[in-house]
Amino acid sequence: MSGLEIIRLPPGASIQDYGRPGFRRYGVTEGGAMDRFALAEGQALLANPSHAAALELPLGSAEFRALGDSIAACTGAERLVTVNSENKKLRQTFRLESGDVLKIGAAEHGVYGYLHLPGGIESPVLLNSRSAHEQAELGWKPCVGDRLSAIGGVDAPAGLALAAPDYFSPRVIRCMRGPQSELFCASDLHALGEAEFEVTPARNRVGMRLSSSAGKFSADLGVTLTSDAIVAGDIQVAADGIATVLLMDCQPVGGYPRIATVITADLHRLAQLPTGAKFRLSEVGRTEALAALAELRAEMKALRGRVFQSVREPSALRDLLTYSLVSGVVKGDEQDAD
Repeated sequence: MSGLEIIRLPPGASIQDYGRPGFRRYGVTEGGAMDRFALAEGQALLANPSHAAALELPLGSAEFRALGDSIAACTGAERLVTVNSENKKLRQTFRLESGDVLKIGAAEHGVYGYLHLPGGIESPVLLNSRSAHEQAELGWKPCVGDRLSAIGGVDAPAGLALAAPDYFSPRVIRCMRGPQSELFCASDLHALGEAEFEVTPARNRVGMRLSSSAGKFSADLGVTLTSDAIVAGDIQVAADGIATVLLMDCQPVGGYPRIATVITADLHRLAQLPTGAKFRLSEVGRTEALAALAELRAEMKALRGRVFQSVREPSALRDLLTYSLVSGVVKGDEQDAD
């Protein structure tokens, strides 16, 4: 079984798939990849099943040594990827031979990157998912010296590629009214749509704290609220009046008032915003939110049909004789006339 020996990993690296839907009523949050579109890209490139897991890499750099021959792909945040110091493109399959050193640089544009192996990365399946959730102590957290083993699947050739998406610099994130929106004053609700928000350094897979050009929101509502179910995308206002967007590993129950909820279709766009990035919120209704989610799911499903052969390897071409491999000929005696 092919795989990779871990030489270096950034803090927060974890194995992720699409998470654990259906277990929130038992106190288990859904979790899963922060950028599900990037996860789907890797599955499409390697013809992996939809439940295949990948290694999620936040911000920092990573390094691996190939244990056996394999194919791999990297998706998500823009990073420098090299094999034995030779540059490789994101969203494109590349070949690894035993002993090769794969380096994935720090994120240059975006936050979360993904490393994909054939069939997905082998790890324990708990509650129908391989996703790691550190706070809940679910899943496997790889460390330096561990081996990432490929489950194995379709023998995809090198050079398969996907076009780069354009969602890494959003200026507007769509949201809906939250469960407690009506409890906030008119000025707070007005500021929600007019203010410019900035991503602060206080962020992880659980949530992202925001600063607002409009200042703080009302903070006294939380003392009268009963805790109830919360979901990824909820924008909570804590006792200090600071807004926090809950993300994939958020707790299943909370007691802070929620002024709004980022729609599911925009969560991956929000998660890829780096610290210091600025954006605005745009309120939409339920119909538009559902339409956006349906569109995103259709885009993810269509990725497999959009994979194209970017690099032509003779060993991978079944129709080699149909290609023009010679651009011209010479007689060989051109210099004799001189």
